[in-house]
Amino acid sequence: MGVDISKDTFHCCLQRGEKRSEASFENTRTGFRKLRSWLRTHRAHEVHVCMESTGPYWRHLAANLHKAKIRVSVVNPTRTAYFAKSRLLRTKTDAVDARMLAQFCASERPALWEPDSDEILSLRGLLAYRDQLIAQRIALTQIVQSVAVGATLLKMNETHLVGIAEMVKQIESQIQGVLCSDVTLSRNAQLLQTIPGVASLTAANVLAELPVHRLHSAKAAAAYAGLTPAERQSGTPCVRMMWYQLPRKSSVKLGLSGAYHEPTLKRFAAVD
Repeated sequence: MGVDISKDTFHCCLQRGEKRSEASFENTRTGFRKLRSWLRTHRAHEVHVCMESTGPYWRHLAANLHKAKIRVSVVNPTRTAYFAKSRLLRTKTDAVDARMLAQFCASERPALWEPDSDEILSLRGLLAYRDQLIAQRIALTQIVQSVAVGATLLKMNETHLVGIAEMVKQIESQIQGVLCSDVTLSRNAQLLQTIPGVASLTAANVLAELPVHRLHSAKAAAAYAGLTPAERQSGTPCVRMMWYQLPRKSSVKLGLSGAYHEPTLKRFAAVD
């Protein structure tokens, strides 16, 4: 079964040979229950669901289906885009994409998806919340520097900044607690911090966003983080970068830190 998912809804295509059944549901817990009921109505007891890892909208549905013992595959949208091109599909709608994903699932048999551990999910949530707090702090600091503000508003802004700083401190404490609560996370965080310039927050970001259980080599991890360019020599030569934003952001931080603190990388960064 192919699932094309968006923020508010998802469209399903259940394919059995030449027969297709299609339906749309809300991307909510109620919609998930209706989907499972719809599958039971169609007697789809051994269904294999395939969806794309586009944005964050697939996460809750994938976790819900996995919990219900339904096989789920979450695939790179670049892979399915090339599959659609190979089928000469020109129309792009929710229904067409769901049918394409059903065909892709039947043809390619993608690997099954496994949810991240509770510790990783908690770590990812805490880091995302901290990022938002830091963004708010920067915005509030910049606004009082760029416009004329009175003493009352300035005092309110300072109070707000103090509150944000306290929340950041509490979040960072919780992040440390999560890292220490799991033996594997704690060991991996300590290993990352042996790199000169890498502290606990950078290590936490890497651990939260880099799926080490699916990446079986350093080359795969570098490609996932967008640090290995894809070269195109046919026709006009060009170099393209493909990445997931958050792992690449953490990896760039690692590189910048190394350029400041690690002698070999510092010499490498100084070369024009």
